[in-house]
Amino acid sequence: MNILSFDLGKTNAYYSSSKKIGAEFECKDLFDFSRVISQLLKKLSPNVVLVPFPVRYYNVFARHYEKIGIIKLHAIDNNIIVIEVNDKRCKKVVLGNGNANKEDVKHHFCEKSEHIADCMLFQKFYELEIKQGNYVEQ
Repeated sequence: MNILSFDLGKTNAYYSSSKKIGAEFECKDLFDFSRVISQLLKKLSPNVVLVPFPVRYYNVFARHYEKIGIIKLHAIDNNIIVIEVNDKRCKKVVLGNGNANKEDVKHHFCEKSEHIADCMLFQKFYELEIKQGNYVEQ
């Protein structure tokens, strides 16, 4: 099974579980973001896509849900399941501390990029909770 996870923000990132590759990327607008997502889904052909849902600030909610909507549209076209995960819950399950900071996450995954480390966190959460049937979407 190939899982593709995204960390969304001004700097976006992805990580593919089966290919063991990830990268950060920036997009100038939503059209550019849509193009990048389309290419990634075709290139990496995941079975599942994990995205974090936003938890604070109105502007962040708006921008993230625009991006999540684009990811979902491309995923539907490719018969890919999209699961939204909660960053804090992922940290609690994987690291034992829901308030872990970026440095803790980077250190746990031995990753230089905080964004790629977050993607890896989401995938570990998927392995521990969702795949085992313990996850109930909130």
